[in-house]
Amino acid sequence: SPAAAITVLAIIVLLVVSAYFSAAETALGAASRRRIQRLARDGNARAQCVERLQKNTERLAGAILLGDTLVIIMATALATGLFASFWGPYALLIAAPLVAVLVILLAEVAPKTLVVRRADRAALALAPSMEMLVRLLSPVTVFCQKLMRGMLRLFGLRMEASQPVLSVHDVVRGAIDQQDRKGMVKTHRDL
Repeated sequence: SPAAAITVLAIIVLLVVSAYFSAAETALGAASRRRIQRLARDGNARAQCVERLQKNTERLAGAILLGDTLVIIMATALATGLFASFWGPYALLIAAPLVAVLVILLAEVAPKTLVVRRADRAALALAPSMEMLVRLLSPVTVFCQKLMRGMLRLFGLRMEASQPVLSVHDVVRGAIDQQDRKGMVKTHRDL
């Protein structure tokens, strides 16, 4: 039916958007800071954009987490609605694992594997659109960060205002180290 085709198309678009977030996260975290700084000093506007994003990793991480989480939830909801007509009450039991596998393979592993080998080039390409999204999502991410700091205080953890709640660099560094241990990364980049 046309409605089912539109739903499938929407799920595909949402998976592409999720892949964009994963690629941007990896590229901006793994890009060579020295090379980006050199390009920025030479007047490269995209490199200057990458530098701005790399300097504000907490807002970047917040925007990526917020955007990616919303996209994955929407894809799962659409898949559940689509499958409800076929499998009724069991739709969620089928849709959630199916979307999870698609997200892991197509929106996480594939884009990160593609950009980690060309992190500088990918960061330069993705930075302008990511900076726009960070600005757009900034009010929500700031609210979430403040909420998170408050929740951490409830558990006795006090964080300085300058201490990041989220760090893209730590996440990406951990992913690269894990791939390196598996022999999938030939050389280390200056992170």
